[in-house]
Amino acid sequence: MVQAWQVPGTTQDEIASQLFGSDSVESISRKRLDSFAVGIGAVIAEAGDHVAVRDLIERYFAHDAPFGDKETKKNEFPDALAVLTLESWAVKNDAYVLVVTKDSDWKAYCATSARLIGVDDLATALGCFQREAADYDCRQLLQQFLAGDPLGIEKAVGVAINEQGWKIEFIPVADSQFYFEEDVTETEFELIAVQGVGCDEAFDPVEYADDYIVVRILVDALAHITCTFTFDMWDGIDKEYMSMGSGSATATEQVGIEVLVTFAGRVPDRARIEEIEVLSKREHVSFGEIEPDWMSNPDNFDE
Repeated sequence: MVQAWQVPGTTQDEIASQLFGSDSVESISRKRLDSFAVGIGAVIAEAGDHVAVRDLIERYFAHDAPFGDKETKKNEFPDALAVLTLESWAVKNDAYVLVVTKDSDWKAYCATSARLIGVDDLATALGCFQREAADYDCRQLLQQFLAGDPLGIEKAVGVAINEQGWKIEFIPVADSQFYFEEDVTETEFELIAVQGVGCDEAFDPVEYADDYIVVRILVDALAHITCTFTFDMWDGIDKEYMSMGSGSATATEQVGIEVLVTFAGRVPDRARIEEIEVLSKREHVSFGEIEPDWMSNPDNFDE
C-alpha cells in the first residue's frame, strides 16, 4: 500500500516499520484473522482432520459435486476440500451447517447433503437466526414483566386500548317488542390481565431488528359499552312507522384484544416502549331485552 504514497523508498520502509513493526505481511494477516476468529467465536475445521484423499479423488473423476463437468474442475479442489470438511465436521458433531453460496456446484452438493443447507444470500441466512434471537428477547421481556413490570407494559397497554378503542367495533345484539336502530356512543376499557403469562409464548415476536423488536401481546379486558337505541312501531292504520322514543343501555363484555408493542433499545436493560398499536376486531355484545326509557320511568304512569 505504501508504494502508492509516492514517497522515497527509505521513507516507505520507515513508515511501514512504524505501522507494522518487523512482522511480515503473512504474519500480520494471520494475527488479524486469528483475532477476528476469536472475536466472533468461529470454529475452525481443518481439512486434514476430516477429508480422506480417496473420497476427494473419487469425486474428481466421477464429476460429482462440488466438481463440475468442465475443463477447469482441477481449480475446484479448494472448494471440494472445504465442502467435504464441512460435511465431515457436521457429521462428527451431530450438527447442521448453513452454507451461504451462489456457486452452482456448492449448491448442488448441499442439495444432496443431509447436513449442509445451502442458501443464496447472507440476509436469508441471518433471518434463520433472527427468530431465535427474537424469541430470546421476548422471554427476557416476559421475565421482567413477571418480576414487577419495570417498563410499565400493563399500564401502557391499558392506556393505548382506551385511546384506540374505536378500533374495536362492537355490534349490539338485543331483543325488543319494537323495531329499533342502535348507535354505540361510548366505550371504556378496563384491562384485566395479559394472556398466557404462564408460558414462554405470551410475548410473540412479529418483527425484529438490531435496535427494536415488535411484540404481539394478547390481553383480556372488560369493555363497558353504552348504546343508544331509537324505537319505532308499525301503524297498521296509517301504514307507517311511528316513533316510540329512545333509550340507552350499558353492557359489560369481556374481550380479548391483540396489541403490537414496539420496544426500542437493547433488551432487556435498555429497552423502552416506543409505540403500541391496537389491532382492529369486531365483537358482538348482548344488551338483552330493551325498551324506550319512558316505559321504565314510573312518572309516566298513573298509580
